[in-house]
Amino acid sequence: IVCLFLSAILLSACVIAAGCNTDKNESGSAIVWSALSTEKYMRDKTPETYTEAKLDFVGVKGETQSMQLMLTAKKDIKGFNLTAGELSGENGAKIDVSAIKIYAERYVEIYNPYLNWHHGGIYYSDAGFYPDALVPIEKYRLTREDRVAEGNNQGIWIDIEIPLSAAHGEYAGEFTLELNTDTDSPETMKIPVTLKVYNIEMPVEVHAASCFNIWWDQLGFGEGDNYDANTNQVYYDYLLSKRLCSGDVNPDYTKDMATFTDYIVTLAQNPKVTCYRIPDSLTGFDKNAIVPQTEGIYTAEQVEAARQQLQTGLENQLAVMLEKNFELRDADESSDLDLFAKAVYYFEDEPTIGYRTQRVRVFCEKLRAAKDTLLTRYADEFEKYPDIKESFDGLNNITPSNYVDESLFVSSKNGPDEPYEPDYEKSDGLTHWCPEMYKWSETAFRETVEERMSYGEEFWWYTCVVNSPAPSYYVESMPINIRLASWMQYQYGVTGTLYWDVVQWKGIEGGDPYEDVQYNEYGGGEGILLYPGAKYGQKTPVSSIRLEQIRAGQQDYEYFYMLDGYLQENGIDCTAAEIIAEMGKTLYTGTTTLETASYAEFEENRIKILDILQDFVNGNKSAAESKIDAVLN
Repeated sequence: IVCLFLSAILLSACVIAAGCNTDKNESGSAIVWSALSTEKYMRDKTPETYTEAKLDFVGVKGETQSMQLMLTAKKDIKGFNLTAGELSGENGAKIDVSAIKIYAERYVEIYNPYLNWHHGGIYYSDAGFYPDALVPIEKYRLTREDRVAEGNNQGIWIDIEIPLSAAHGEYAGEFTLELNTDTDSPETMKIPVTLKVYNIEMPVEVHAASCFNIWWDQLGFGEGDNYDANTNQVYYDYLLSKRLCSGDVNPDYTKDMATFTDYIVTLAQNPKVTCYRIPDSLTGFDKNAIVPQTEGIYTAEQVEAARQQLQTGLENQLAVMLEKNFELRDADESSDLDLFAKAVYYFEDEPTIGYRTQRVRVFCEKLRAAKDTLLTRYADEFEKYPDIKESFDGLNNITPSNYVDESLFVSSKNGPDEPYEPDYEKSDGLTHWCPEMYKWSETAFRETVEERMSYGEEFWWYTCVVNSPAPSYYVESMPINIRLASWMQYQYGVTGTLYWDVVQWKGIEGGDPYEDVQYNEYGGGEGILLYPGAKYGQKTPVSSIRLEQIRAGQQDYEYFYMLDGYLQENGIDCTAAEIIAEMGKTLYTGTTTLETASYAEFEENRIKILDILQDFVNGNKSAAESKIDAVLN
């Protein structure tokens, strides 16, 4: 039984290096030290030893790598700043300061930390102030929030956005830390910085699907007068910049199917977009009537009429998409535009056993019938474009539900009144599953998933409130929990992640998540991964440490995707999932991060993956195999 205690991790001695000579780290007013991005320190909890005040970044071209510079105040600090300097490499190579972004970590109080009973254990997290919002440091200073009380920590978050055009190799430089900038006795410290860039390029295309929904009606509660005609698209694009995608597209384009279809032409061709939700509401059917909650509310005739209206509505909206797709392909013979490859339906949210699961079954049945009708109607066009036919035929409904069983199937070989027996050849039930992530901690469930996958069915997972402690997106959760989720995802063959909302601000008094992220009985920041930009006078949202962990995990997923490609290309009888599984044995079990999981070991494993990839890029198959053998044996 695994019981995770966050305080034990936060108070542990520094694990990424031996304790340093603090004399080299100290100014008159602070101890200065570094931390990996996967670490998190509460405002009033510090390690017993400190790492050197030195920032060492390791990454590939086209990705963002992050580290933290930490301050522990020996006395009150009135004003602080960190200024980036240019990084220099061999043969005149440079990383310009424009590629370096610096943020102040803003702390938020968690006064009712989440108590979790899942996985057979009890998880307590500490009450107190946790770092979360990442405010551009210049904005933080303008609002005079750059104050640190004696004995408290202050984190500074640094991103290096490594250009795709960067020369690979070693870079070095210095950043300048200023303390007590608003006093007559300011202090200055030089912070050494190194960056190792591998000769590897992060794919522009995102291969880990995501549906991190934006509840558009929430934006006004946080942005207030800052909300304008561009806000919706700004938020949508901001998620894409983090290698994440909102399945709910900009509502400005979901008023009718023609407008929606025109809009998704661009999304279908955007390599960062991994899914978009077809607005089933435009079918015009009565959702309550297709399977009534209570018998007798609707007559049998009304129920049948609602179901027929659903099928007709699905046919009509899919026909609009098909005709647009065929029209554009006919106009450009070189085009590979496919409007269905990223399309999903999301008909019923978290259905429980009963009438709601029955609704899902009816929806799947009517979707299958609508597709069959259109496959016949457009047979000539499908013969011309078989790739569109394949995507269209595979279009399904994504349903966040833990019931991976007969409750969500449609077919029965023996008839509706006989014992259930699915007909896999028909594929007319739910084939796109999305259970909650914690379920993968159960061996029997993982076996069920593997069986379903053997029939060609797809699995995403759903990250929601019950996933604490590992992984969860709560403010009080350890960052390594979030980061490891992508490793687990790749190991188990899960192709996407669904998260219900990133801007759930309405329930917060005054709509100010900077002051309070605990609007319900669950953990801090549930449904809140972004903060409104209005507070700091910017149109773009403010990110969070949690969102940046997810972004970094998306990058890790691409490492594994590239690794599998090289393994296959070189005929090596091994998969990236097998390598991850071996590395993960000391970091997690199922989907539960181990209490003993080490930040340093995680980082070492990440670099091992990069070293293997670099060997393949260099054409050194034997060196790559030796490193793989060292991991597996």
